[in-house]
Amino acid sequence: DDWAQKQYMAPSLARRLRDFEFAQKKRRRKFGREKKWGILGLYDFLSAARDDVRWADDAAFRRANCLPYVR
Repeated sequence: DDWAQKQYMAPSLARRLRDFEFAQKKRRRKFGREKKWGILGLYDFLSAARDDVRWADDAAFRRANCLPYVR
């Protein structure tokens, strides 16, 4: 019953989203929030999102295999 409600989210997905948000905050703290315009801005946005997803995947892998976080 809970999965049909909008408020429910699988714990693994919730943790992955939290890792993604943490990666975004960490990247923005390190490199700032400067936004580029045009095609360079789109490329920058997509590459940043890709890096954040990779970081979240790496964190999930390390958590599943009891490895320390390096970054």
